[in-house]
Amino acid sequence: MTRDNIITVLDLGSSKAVALAGRLSVDGKIDVLGLGLVPCRGIQQGTVVDISATEDAIAKAISDVDATAGITTSSIYMSSGGIHIAGRSSHGTTAVRGKEVTDEDVEAVVGAAKAISFSQEESLIHILPQSFTIDGQENIRQPLGMSGMRMEVNCYLISGISNTLRNLNKCASRCNLSVERIVVEQVADSYGALRKDEQESGVCLINIGAGSVKCIVIKDNAPVFVKTFPIGGENVTNDIAAALRIPSGLAEEYKRRYGCALSERVSNDDIVKISRVDYRSEQEISRQTLSGFIQPRYQEIFEFIEEELRKEQIKHMMPAGAVLVGGGSRIQGLPSLAAEIMHASVRVGTPLNLSDNSEIADLIKNDSSYTAVCGLLSFCFEERIHSQKEEGFFSNYSPFGKMAWFSRFNSWVGKNF
Repeated sequence: MTRDNIITVLDLGSSKAVALAGRLSVDGKIDVLGLGLVPCRGIQQGTVVDISATEDAIAKAISDVDATAGITTSSIYMSSGGIHIAGRSSHGTTAVRGKEVTDEDVEAVVGAAKAISFSQEESLIHILPQSFTIDGQENIRQPLGMSGMRMEVNCYLISGISNTLRNLNKCASRCNLSVERIVVEQVADSYGALRKDEQESGVCLINIGAGSVKCIVIKDNAPVFVKTFPIGGENVTNDIAAALRIPSGLAEEYKRRYGCALSERVSNDDIVKISRVDYRSEQEISRQTLSGFIQPRYQEIFEFIEEELRKEQIKHMMPAGAVLVGGGSRIQGLPSLAAEIMHASVRVGTPLNLSDNSEIADLIKNDSSYTAVCGLLSFCFEERIHSQKEEGFFSNYSPFGKMAWFSRFNSWVGKNF
């Protein structure tokens, strides 16, 4: 198959590497052509801890995606998450040069917003314009052509630790892959799982991964908060393994098959047989007891999130509630537990904007663990489409008609590390 109009993306997590190849169909949906899913033990909380193991995972995932798609991949787009990612608000001001706001004026004001002090260890990944103000008129989303003398912009900047980003690039390079772009995982998740009405009214997206929990709050189609918590689904698994004295692999299996995040939702009479550490004998345990090992850690996770949202004074910005994604979100009763703690409506998100024309799409479209990699594809196609148009700044500013908050600066930040 020719590589024309095909994009390959890679999502590296603490437990797995996922590669996806796809192309944009005529109806604006994504045709998924290939999938590579392999274990990955070289990443912890978004940071490369074993280059060789990470390199092996990348090579195998790309090999598998190439085999299923019938292509040869030489360049990829990659997501990055973890505790090294940081977000902050910024403000820029500039004088309008002529009678009307031009492309150059918008570039100038966004450039002023990004001209804040970063540490030597940080690299800017995303510049996300939220709203513009012209001569005191606030909440302008598209300022081009408007009359005025002074323009301001509110932006949200997302950065990462430079060495962490360089190491991700290095692992890909050692697999003979060039990295076209690095996209923060929370941003990719937003593209993959959030509906337009949620982005508009305000929503908190929570990705429960193996090694960390990643959050983003979006209000009026613009991000206002990004945070990563160093706790994840592996902590729940380890709690079960320690309590029952069984290997972590078995603990993960029983968590997914029999676990519930609300112990009162399951009966104490519902008995599960669990293999002991020697695999030669079994022990019996009720699902309610098993869930008693699960609930406290998930409760802790959502209490951390709730506390942070209140501390940042943004809880009122999410009337649409919360959307759970990631492999750690696939636990019975979890939306109810989250809703109880966060006092909000909660749903589990699954990949959006996929064509129903392949077995791979059928496999992943209802699985919340694929939202980041699918969203990464959506992000990349939007960026490619608008970068090919001769429409100036705002040609890169309105992805799929959904989140009008990306500037042309995103064409070069995120890949120069």
